[in-house]
Amino acid sequence: MVKTIEVYYDNEASVAVLNTGFPRDMFMQSCLRDICYLAAVHGFEGRSRHSVCVENRAADYLSRWHSNYKTTVNFKSCIEAGNYREVEVLEKFFMFSHDW
Repeated sequence: MVKTIEVYYDNEASVAVLNTGFPRDMFMQSCLRDICYLAAVHGFEGRSRHSVCVENRAADYLSRWHSNYKTTVNFKSCIEAGNYREVEVLEKFFMFSHDW
């Protein structure tokens, strides 16, 4: 059984790249290649959806996690108020290490 991982972006270009599989940018091609490789090895399918800024507060706070203490507090408050669950992901899955 193939599992689906759904990722929400506030960038429509990133959504299009993941959903269509046709990036024009060389860096995005490299990233997509690694994502496809990981998906094949670990048996998952990736999908992406566009998320407007208001719905994307948790990601916005997380991307600015280390900028100041208030951002960290806002992120934690946002997570506690929402319907989120924590999932542990090994650090090795965040490294694009293949030299294609």
